[in-house]
Amino acid sequence: MKRLLSLVLSLFMILAITVNGCFVMAEEGEGTTDSSETSENHYEPKKGYINSSMVTVRLQPSTSGGYLEDENYGPHYEYKQEVTIINEAYDDNDNLWYEVTFTVNDKEYDTWAFGTYVTIINENEEPSEVIDDNPDEEREARVIESSVRIRTGPGTEYPQFRINNEVQYFTKGQTIYIIAEERDTDGDLWYKVRFELYGNEYVQYIYSTYAQIKVTVNDENFDRYLEEQRFPESYRESLRELHALYPEWNFTAYHTGLDWQEVIDKESRLGYNLISGSNLAYRSVAEGAYDVVNKRFYVYDGSNWYCANRQTIAYYIDPRNFLNQYNIFMFLNLSFHDSETPETIQKLLNSTFMRGSDNISGMTFADIFYEAGQRAGVSPIYLAVLARQEQGTTGSRAITGESFTYNGRTYSGLYNFYNIGATSGEDNWKKGLIYANGSEDGSYTSYNRPWNSPYKSIVGGGMWIADGYINDGQDTMYFQKFNVTDVNTYGHQYMTNVQAAYSQSGTMYDTYQMSESLNQPLNFSIPVYKEMPYSTSLPTTYTLPTTLEEQRRMESADPTIEPEPEPILPVYTGDFITDMSLNLKEGFITGIQIGTTLKKMTESIQRSNENYSVVIIGADGSELNSESLIGTGCILKVTDASGTSTYTIIIRGDINGDGKVNLQDLLLVKKNILGMTALEGNRLKAALISGDTEVSLKTYLSIKKYILGMQDIPQD
Repeated sequence: MKRLLSLVLSLFMILAITVNGCFVMAEEGEGTTDSSETSENHYEPKKGYINSSMVTVRLQPSTSGGYLEDENYGPHYEYKQEVTIINEAYDDNDNLWYEVTFTVNDKEYDTWAFGTYVTIINENEEPSEVIDDNPDEEREARVIESSVRIRTGPGTEYPQFRINNEVQYFTKGQTIYIIAEERDTDGDLWYKVRFELYGNEYVQYIYSTYAQIKVTVNDENFDRYLEEQRFPESYRESLRELHALYPEWNFTAYHTGLDWQEVIDKESRLGYNLISGSNLAYRSVAEGAYDVVNKRFYVYDGSNWYCANRQTIAYYIDPRNFLNQYNIFMFLNLSFHDSETPETIQKLLNSTFMRGSDNISGMTFADIFYEAGQRAGVSPIYLAVLARQEQGTTGSRAITGESFTYNGRTYSGLYNFYNIGATSGEDNWKKGLIYANGSEDGSYTSYNRPWNSPYKSIVGGGMWIADGYINDGQDTMYFQKFNVTDVNTYGHQYMTNVQAAYSQSGTMYDTYQMSESLNQPLNFSIPVYKEMPYSTSLPTTYTLPTTLEEQRRMESADPTIEPEPEPILPVYTGDFITDMSLNLKEGFITGIQIGTTLKKMTESIQRSNENYSVVIIGADGSELNSESLIGTGCILKVTDASGTSTYTIIIRGDINGDGKVNLQDLLLVKKNILGMTALEGNRLKAALISGDTEVSLKTYLSIKKYILGMQDIPQD
């Protein structure tokens, strides 16, 4: 009521706001507020900080308010600027604003900041809530799922992060920096992360499952293993990261011997791979999948399952898109593991209709799945995941035991937890229950049929899956979806949902994580194809054909990128400057990539000329070891028959000479721009990026974007 009154009053008055001794007039409808709501006499000051960078300083609580212009400060708040909150107000769009005071260069300011960008410090809590400036305490990570929700707090009960009232999402592959870990009320782990969107920096939350911490470990034995397995280079970096995170995991290359183009052709046959949902970019417009005359897609199963197009199929078949801690489980060997206990399975079932007991047998569903796994020699977690995938969290008509009519005959008391035999088409669940009955007349009794109880369906179905798939070579979720094994190749595929293995893998990961079973020996079988494209991606746009000729032309188009070219072997001249594409000017060498070690640098120079003798010492004259990073100011001495040449190394962006480009370098640039500390000598040369002649805001942004993983820093 108070805020409603303020909006009414704002139509009849003009509010004068005093800022730094000047009157700024707020016009009608521009965030005016009720004086009783904004009076300093009724507002208890709070401590806080600005949680984003480049936040505009306003003179009024409104986006149309004037900017603060000051020769010493400028029109934006600093990231993590400490402020005192002395008031708050709502603008006409119901957005919260804080009136804040802060000090810069011994001068105090009084301004307004948009509420989203201000974090209030609870002085009764530990001050660790405020971000620490020490970059060593941050951990770099990348987002491993698409369209991940950004939360304003550690839990799904917190609202999604918005910019200008628009919900924002993390994108797959986005670089983020973990600054804290917190758990929600269910005990699930969340990361408090720093990241950049639209050129601004923010601090919000992401569910830990969707962020993979970047860990780099030089493991020559593992590299040799990858070589022995003949994993293509495009697989190896992701596998190195997983090995560093989970050294007990084992990765085996399954060389299919199949040509990539042939695989996509076979899997693109109509009806083999279906997609649901409203995204038309994923649907096939091939003849038989799309009706050109009536401009509609043909439904292939249920009410909303359509044929997936070639590009979508290629994306879900490409193993490299799923070599992360979350989706790697689609390649997990599905044999029985002793570590999978009923307690582990129960955690998976708690949020489903299977959280309790089967009313017929009296056993808990967790115990039934465990027994089914033991008897079939199959992972019981996988069986539970599969049942959950097929039945959802609330169940379907396939597991209620209710009566139904099929071909004029009435049946009841049948159960099919895995939807075995429920082939695509109308009332497919009935077909599955007819299989559970042992055919219409009940003459087939294999796998404990008829399945007239949940127990018999889960245990008997587990045996069917083991005999029909896992014991026949299709021993991963991936191979069950895409049969690229040498037995019945391209056939005998368990499900038509093109996303099935992808969806199940996430559930498997969640189960292992919840049961704290990730750090155990697990075996993954990862397929490799011949003539693979450089990469694959999901389509984002679509075109609907208008004629049959256009439809057939579009159907034959290959959406994938050209295969990786064969590597071209380098030709060495004997001059390492030329061979390594370095630049030499007045005794300074540039062009060395960030993160180059002494060992790698030495090997590269001696690869150019084996007669070179190489010595590299630190900028301070210290001795470096083989894994030391080459940094700005390092001295390189190269000796051959003609004598010794000495060079000074400059790494663009590495201002402090530690061989890295991080927040410490950003701080040095910032101090130079503010006139606090001048960069000179080698440090100045390292700060001149892309041919710049002076250190400027452009330098600051170049380094900042590199740290956030948005762009590289060119080394000349």
